[in-house]
Amino acid sequence: MTEQISSSEKQEQTLIRDIADVLEIDEKDITIAKTLRGSTKKKRRFIYGFTAPTKRGGQKTPAGFFKISGPKHAKQLRREGLAVEVAGQQMDVPTVNLITSLRKMSGGRVILEMVALDFEKDGRILPASEQIATAEPVLGTRAARTLCAFSGRQIPEGVNDLVFKRGDWRNKSPRCFWRNWQKHSRIFEPRFKKMVDGLIGTQKLKSIIGRAERDIGKLLEKGSKGEKYFVHNDASPSNMFFRFNGETLLLDFEHSGVTRHQILAFMTDLGNYSGRCWPNPKMQQEFLVGCLKNENLGSLEDRHKLVKGMAVFGAIFLAKYGMSQRHREHQMSVLLLENLEPALARINREYTQLSSS
Repeated sequence: MTEQISSSEKQEQTLIRDIADVLEIDEKDITIAKTLRGSTKKKRRFIYGFTAPTKRGGQKTPAGFFKISGPKHAKQLRREGLAVEVAGQQMDVPTVNLITSLRKMSGGRVILEMVALDFEKDGRILPASEQIATAEPVLGTRAARTLCAFSGRQIPEGVNDLVFKRGDWRNKSPRCFWRNWQKHSRIFEPRFKKMVDGLIGTQKLKSIIGRAERDIGKLLEKGSKGEKYFVHNDASPSNMFFRFNGETLLLDFEHSGVTRHQILAFMTDLGNYSGRCWPNPKMQQEFLVGCLKNENLGSLEDRHKLVKGMAVFGAIFLAKYGMSQRHREHQMSVLLLENLEPALARINREYTQLSSS
């Protein structure tokens, strides 16, 4: 009796044949990681998969990782591929290399193929809170070194910055930044007062936020030089690859952009990374201290204001989402608020030591 093949399996086989034709490799060298199986009307944006090391056109190619999008997100994937190319090749940002630039497939789909990362032999990634919670604190120092080198970096003349996004609400303009900063007010809704008082204290938190506003305001008063600055826009532990040899790669340039405000680039990337370290307070503090010590961020006085401001921004920006006990990110909000004061105290101690040395 002939075994029947389900419609989803047929879709997958058809997709693999299409990939093989476009990438010019054998079907057996392709593995689909996220298939069409189980798709609903709310289809995933991308299909992911891997290609085995092989020869193409007489040249050896390493193992690859690919992303496929449908027509709706084709422009987005094209931008990501171009951003990876420009950031890596024209700006020397440490990231993965492309194997195959964006190519068209049947049905309006497009595919982008990059060199695959070996998570067992080459390095590690922190894709979820469980991995972040158990990570060595020193990874925070490494992340600070990498982000401080490239976030807020002036884009050199001749670089095709048109591939980067414009208009992210966190760094489009100071006015836009402050308008969205005020959304943290949700934390102070009466129904959350008992929670906030138990974690840090309502008045204390308001005082901390007020000081951060003044510090950031003083930095922004210096104005912008009108230059263009690179901003990753999605800096987080899950978007870094920590090689065992000490190199740290930036990943996922889907949202990378350009801003005219260097301070807001710092606030966006460094603040977001700090907040995303919430499962691991020690790693978070090492990240913040690493930023404080990095001279790419300006004078020591400016760095002190900036790092305190971004620590607060990273905390309140994310904490507002999970304030309800029923929210799946409630533990994130709890730890962000609970660990904010100790993080600021550590920053101040390190600043005092640096000032006297």
